[in-house]
Amino acid sequence: MIIKMALKELEIRKELYTFILLQLIITFLIAVSFISMMETEYTKYKAFENYLKKEGWYIYGGNILTPDNYVVNAPAMLEGYLASSDILACYTLSGDLQKEEMPIQAKTIVYDQPIIDAYKPDIKEGRWLKNADIGTNTVEAVIASNSYGIGLGDTLTIHEYGAASEDSPVSVEIVGILADDAEYYDISFSDNMINYKNLFASVSKGKQDEPVLLMSREDIINTENGSELLLMQGTVLLTWKEGITDEEKKRNIKYMSEHCFIAQKEELSVVIQKSRKEITGELQKYVPVLACGLLLTVISSLCVGVIVSKQQWKYLAVYNMLGLPWNRCVWIQTVTYIIIEGISLIASILIICILKLFSLTDNMAIGFGAWQFIFCIGISLICAATVIVQSLLVKKVPPYRLWQRE
Repeated sequence: MIIKMALKELEIRKELYTFILLQLIITFLIAVSFISMMETEYTKYKAFENYLKKEGWYIYGGNILTPDNYVVNAPAMLEGYLASSDILACYTLSGDLQKEEMPIQAKTIVYDQPIIDAYKPDIKEGRWLKNADIGTNTVEAVIASNSYGIGLGDTLTIHEYGAASEDSPVSVEIVGILADDAEYYDISFSDNMINYKNLFASVSKGKQDEPVLLMSREDIINTENGSELLLMQGTVLLTWKEGITDEEKKRNIKYMSEHCFIAQKEELSVVIQKSRKEITGELQKYVPVLACGLLLTVISSLCVGVIVSKQQWKYLAVYNMLGLPWNRCVWIQTVTYIIIEGISLIASILIICILKLFSLTDNMAIGFGAWQFIFCIGISLICAATVIVQSLLVKKVPPYRLWQRE
């Protein structure tokens, strides 16, 4: 009965309720967009937080060698020369990259598997890298848009420097294309080095003459002679194992200083402090906008609700005279508003789905997941609460008083 009469109210005062409906849809879309941006930023921070919380050093460098001047191409190889340490590193290719005998110039970054598992950049075509496929001579790779015309499903080859073209090259299959604004694990520079933001670089928009090419170290070393194609270079997270002594820490740092070109370095304890401060500042940027949008929605919804209620007083009294309990009469408006909120939320989800279906969100931080849904429900509850409070106040007024006012 109440729901039927609430739907009737929607039909009678559709102009006023349409205003509330549109406002709620806009508020939901704004909230979803800002929550998505916050979620994107927090995902970057959270991806490597467990490593940054450990004791050790952040190092960005290259040309890491053994005491015998052999190239370091695996974490275990470097850990063998360090005391009580763990290594999480990036690598570059030590070989020629070709597409059908045409040389390819690319920024190649090869990751240890934990990096691939920890962070997935935005992909516009295909998929992100999987675990290494043991037993094949093919390596999976993800590439950015490029002027070479390399796309999804294409195959490249890697030849060891100085090797003959017929010598068992390693095949590289493109399984994914990075989004035009994707951020991937590497390095970026800022005034406040080093924090979590500096662990990521952005894809340059447009087609690049030297695109970034991302691969898995485990995938490469499982190919024939794959270990000869790698050189540890880029970001290295050097963390201490439990029980390491101060003397061992000093020896480790000395070894890295003597056998590695270091462009940037900082203690992880400092990095995590800067990262926490940075992520707090980033998230706080969005709070005032969300709060203002929510406040505007609540106030305007309440004002429109008061106008509608004033017009509704006469009808509520009539409903009561016709036998509908007064308690149920005053809840008609509340149910009406709850219905509007449900329609607004469904409409917002449909709009986001349509935008995604036509790839209109590729350059927008917008998506709909658990956090976005929870926040939208929170907005709905706050708005509904204002109407419920208003209804409770009206409940205390006798029907004949409302009739006299009219």
